[in-house]
Amino acid sequence: MKKSKIIFLLVVFMMMLFPVLTQASTSGTCGDDVKWTLNDSELTISGSGDMSDDCHYEWMDDVKTVIIEKGVTSIGDYAFYGCSNLSNITILDSVISIGEGAFYRCENLSNITIPDSVTSIGDFAFYGCRNLSNITISNGVTSISDCAFYWCSNLSNITIPNGVTSIGDYAFLWCSNLSNIKIPDSVTSIGGYAFDGCESLSNITIPDSVTSIGKDAFYGVSSEFVLHCNPGSYAEEYAKNKNIAYEYIK
Repeated sequence: MKKSKIIFLLVVFMMMLFPVLTQASTSGTCGDDVKWTLNDSELTISGSGDMSDDCHYEWMDDVKTVIIEKGVTSIGDYAFYGCSNLSNITILDSVISIGEGAFYRCENLSNITIPDSVTSIGDFAFYGCRNLSNITISNGVTSISDCAFYWCSNLSNITIPNGVTSIGDYAFLWCSNLSNIKIPDSVTSIGGYAFDGCESLSNITIPDSVTSIGKDAFYGVSSEFVLHCNPGSYAEEYAKNKNIAYEYIK
């Protein structure tokens, strides 16, 4: 058999084999007792226990909807990293923790409700979710982690629950649509650059419980920004030292 014919047959064979080799999986594991199933563009995470980290390579280009079923106790680090088509997610109330960078650069995600079972949200959890406009944080969460909502430029509405004690560094950096926010009495510290670049932020209420505000926490906010505080509070002293307009809480 001529060499050219052999090469041709090999090429044909590889072309026939190629679709099999590249066909996307429709199910798999993402934890010791956790599995994933992809049906068209809907991803279901089921089983029991923790998700493993970095599962996103299995589905990042295809998923639009995610359902995390009861029994799953955590969302792994970078679980949905770069899932740019993800727009809807349902998290049932067995989930306790959301890992670092779990929804990093999920640019099409517009809203999310975090169930009351969740007690921790990792750093960079919603970094770059630029279409995220509304989020409900569970009452069990005790801290807003570093860079948690960094560059969520469309975020306009967020309620910080009463159990939160700290707001991390860069937590709301470049949330340019965030116009006002109330800090609950449970918070004792606000990290550096926490609201840096929040150019629509016109007012904030800071309670007496806050005894620490990091460097340039309100750099780049609206020119009409007013800090609301009580007389003699740490927040008042901070405003005076930083030449920030302030008013007393009525």
